[in-house]
Amino acid sequence: MSRNSDKAMKHSGWIYLLSTLIFGVAVLLFFALAYPHHLHFQEQYQLFMFNKGYVLEVLAVPGGVADLLGRFLTQFFLYAWVGASLIALVMVGIQLLTYRLLQNVCSGHLNYALSFVPSLISCCFLCDENALMTAPAALTIVLGGVLAVQSISKDNVRQVIEIASIPLIYMMAGAFVLLYAVILIITEVQKRYTTKLLPVVGGILLVASLSPAIWHHFVHYSLMQLYVGPHYYRITDVFPIWAWGAVATVPLLMLLSKILSRWSIRRTLTVHAILWTMLMLIGGDMVYSSQSQQQESIMAYDFMARNAMWNRIIQKAQQKAPKNQVAAVALNLALAERGMLTSHLFEYPQNGISGLLPSFTRDYVSPLVTSEVLYRLGMINTAQCFVFEAQEAIPDFQKSARCYKRLAETNLINGAYEVARKYLIALQNTLFYRAWATETLALIADDEAVNKHPEYGSLRKMRSNQNYFFGGTALHQILSTQLEANPQNRIAFEYLEAACMLVKDVERATSFYPLSEPLGYQGIPRNIQQAMLLNWSQNHKINEPIPEYFQPDVVQEFKSFFSALQSSNGNPKSMQTVFGNTYWFYYYFHK
Repeated sequence: MSRNSDKAMKHSGWIYLLSTLIFGVAVLLFFALAYPHHLHFQEQYQLFMFNKGYVLEVLAVPGGVADLLGRFLTQFFLYAWVGASLIALVMVGIQLLTYRLLQNVCSGHLNYALSFVPSLISCCFLCDENALMTAPAALTIVLGGVLAVQSISKDNVRQVIEIASIPLIYMMAGAFVLLYAVILIITEVQKRYTTKLLPVVGGILLVASLSPAIWHHFVHYSLMQLYVGPHYYRITDVFPIWAWGAVATVPLLMLLSKILSRWSIRRTLTVHAILWTMLMLIGGDMVYSSQSQQQESIMAYDFMARNAMWNRIIQKAQQKAPKNQVAAVALNLALAERGMLTSHLFEYPQNGISGLLPSFTRDYVSPLVTSEVLYRLGMINTAQCFVFEAQEAIPDFQKSARCYKRLAETNLINGAYEVARKYLIALQNTLFYRAWATETLALIADDEAVNKHPEYGSLRKMRSNQNYFFGGTALHQILSTQLEANPQNRIAFEYLEAACMLVKDVERATSFYPLSEPLGYQGIPRNIQQAMLLNWSQNHKINEPIPEYFQPDVVQEFKSFFSALQSSNGNPKSMQTVFGNTYWFYYYFHK
């Protein structure tokens, strides 16, 4: 029996290890392959700095240790595979700590399979773009704290330390101290249920429930935020259901483990495998339901625009046409950067002028991709305003590494060197922006070096000193002014023509074309030809000869379009397959 028992224990150890390994790899692959841009999105909305002032500021509020740890991990999300690996390690850590806790409460054959539940729910939580790594870090601290306290064998000493440790755990993990208190009570009761425990239970509940109320007098958070946890979710007024769901399952699993331990279960490894498989399938379905590939796609376009990955943006749009404004803005910028906007604009879905430069909205997401366009157009002041306002709109009031970098660049281009220095010095205190900040600091107060810089120098030449507050049909006026100030601004010309076409102003599109002369176009771009030909047809009789500067194939396609338009009685469905990528189709059928 002993030999069989040892053999079973050895086999169970390998099965358990394999279960954890498969789970960890699955989490890694999910976040690295299916959800990488959610990680990039998280990283750009914080600025983790390695300096004393920053660390003390974070630690000074309840939950500060978990918050600092969560922020530390999030900085690595700049690289998706590294970030996904860290998430997998944290999820595995939570699972192993949960297993240890369940075994301490009541050694059972099914505890290992059950221990995956909090980690699975935590994965669902992290699928939300506003979920912060603080919550998994806080859960890890709580579970580790319970195990540390429970290792004390003397009852009186342990119980005193349990009560005394609650304020410490609250300062470290925040509102999850309530979980800490509940677990302590369950573990004490299962050890020995007597009336002598009532003072201990009362003391634990009293200290845990009063800790947020006491700290309310010393921090700027509301009482409700302190009880819910202000650092677990970016939007502090929203209750993070998945985060608290992961927390709530731990004491429930402890009770369930106690109940299941009374059952005599044979072939325990088989039962473990069945239960683990069921939990993985259910958990996988929950994660799939929690994730949003639509949001992931939007974040992908924003990430690629931020990093000037113009070819990748175009390739992504060719695989699947973008269907949201952020993607359209990024795509149109990529087309302009590659000199393709006025020849390929209508090969992709367009939603009017907002797909070029949307009007400002006060949030922390959409102004950033718009600022990329403004920056490339040379509207440096306006780009700076958009970035600054986006940073100020971040719900949890953190600073943004992405915004700091762009604000340093815009101030450098404008010659506001001391302001740029402030942002660069802050970035020097980071892990992944330090090298860039140090390199860029060498340009401070050196006009000649800035002028010779391949990016900042060219933007300085075509920058506008005006601040624009624009929207709608005023865009063509702003772009024409920008182009008149710098006739070599090719992107401004492409945006000007695209803006006129998108508002169906073919007359202006035609009149602005001579501004392309200094830009060295080899012939009239195809979409501009289509707009000019349409404008010509509206001002000339049908039997007049068409000018020779229009390409013959464009003229022939134009005639075919109007022939099809008449025969279809204006039905767009019958024409979209053949003419859906022409300006004429957009002009007649886009509302």
